[in-house]
Amino acid sequence: MLHRQGEKDAAITAYRQSLVVDSTRVATLYNLGLALYEQGQLEKAIAAYQKAISLDSSNANAYFNLAIALQQQGQIEAAIATYRQALQLDPKNAAAYNNMANLLAIHGQASEAISVYRQAIRQNPKNASTYYNLGVTLYNQGEINKASGVLKRAHNEYREQGNIEQAQNTEQLMQQIAQKNGQQQPQASQTATPSQSSDSTNNVVQTPELQTPNQSEIPVNPGSVEPQSTSTNAGQ
Repeated sequence: MLHRQGEKDAAITAYRQSLVVDSTRVATLYNLGLALYEQGQLEKAIAAYQKAISLDSSNANAYFNLAIALQQQGQIEAAIATYRQALQLDPKNAAAYNNMANLLAIHGQASEAISVYRQAIRQNPKNASTYYNLGVTLYNQGEINKASGVLKRAHNEYREQGNIEQAQNTEQLMQQIAQKNGQQQPQASQTATPSQSSDSTNNVVQTPELQTPNQSEIPVNPGSVEPQSTSTNAGQ
């Protein structure tokens, strides 16, 4: 209850007191991890999620949230591996596919990233950010025509959602790609790299968008990532 009311410090205290009574309460460990993550205590959140998983290795949400925390801490390879585990347990988690594909693309594994983006789209064919991320990755691989088609789909989905700003950003990216393609063919060695500003005019490659399951899509750079919400029967 405290957690849902936004009293996270009090909730953390209550969760820890509950675990003193019974250290095997998986839901309490899960919620403790979530509250710690929301307070920016990544290492402690990771430890809580890992303990929850050690007690219940079938908890797909715990794996998903752990992957996000690992990603935020910069442990990319561990995050990718943990997203894989989450998807083995919940193969319909479109957000996990999208997030893992972003990491694969940034990590230089573009071919697998493209495949995983397409899996995300199969689970959620209306997700504009996945089309956007796939289009960027295809462009980096020199697949200009495919990239343009996918980005056009992203543009249309953003407009349908009423996200005019991102639709305009996608349209600008499409124009940049068309202009760049008219001047010279892109080199196959280009890879996706996060840009520090979405307003960059020197680099066509844009930062992939990291999405969460229950919240609106947010870019990696300006926003934080919120994992799955609290479990029930945890006391707070």
